[in-house]
Amino acid sequence: MNTTRAVFRPGIRKVTATNSLAQYDYGQLLYIDGLDLPMTFEVDFSLDPYKGTSEPRIGMDGCVKLPRSLLETGETVYAFLFLHQGEDDGETRYRITIPVDKRPERGEEEVPDEEAGIIEETIVALNDGVARAASAAEQAEAARDVILNLDVDAETIEPDEYASVDKIIDEETGEVKLHFRIPQGPQGKQGDKGDTGARYTPAVSDDGVLSWTNNGDLENPDPFNVVDAVLAALPAAEEARF
Repeated sequence: MNTTRAVFRPGIRKVTATNSLAQYDYGQLLYIDGLDLPMTFEVDFSLDPYKGTSEPRIGMDGCVKLPRSLLETGETVYAFLFLHQGEDDGETRYRITIPVDKRPERGEEEVPDEEAGIIEETIVALNDGVARAASAAEQAEAARDVILNLDVDAETIEPDEYASVDKIIDEETGEVKLHFRIPQGPQGKQGDKGDTGARYTPAVSDDGVLSWTNNGDLENPDPFNVVDAVLAALPAAEEARF
């Protein structure tokens, strides 16, 4: 088996891997469960839990590759987990004991180059990249809100003026308004001549009744007796004169 797993319970800082790894095998992985790890983190591997030198490796997404040089010794390997936050120094948080099963060494075999030692700036840069991605997602959501709440209006300007658009931002609410200034277009082609309107024709009968007719099949005004209206007004006119 080329993988092993370390499972942490709340309040536990030292655990033993769930299964041992094989001596001389390369590309063996350690998975870490139960911890709130950043996207990238540092793990130092050593053959001594208290002293000596260690070999650092970069872990990502809860998984880290073990140094083959330590596995080849056939000795128990210890992993010290470091969490990095910005420019702060790494701090040992947890320890993992990884048993190694000894086996006979094979003949000459092609061994891939070991990865370079961990550089703390690499971890910080990777975590910064993750943070920037999260920030970009937040900015995209904010931009979406701005677009949905965007206000637009326009005015027509003279034909010889240049088109333009002004962005107006409300300092209190942050809402954005776009004001377009659009030149008037050329005079359009004159349309077809419309139908001639209806014409009303008055007529007065022998009895003095005024009536109307029209050539548009429209409703006519009510007839009006002009003679009766004049006669009705005469007594009032006589009284006013005397």
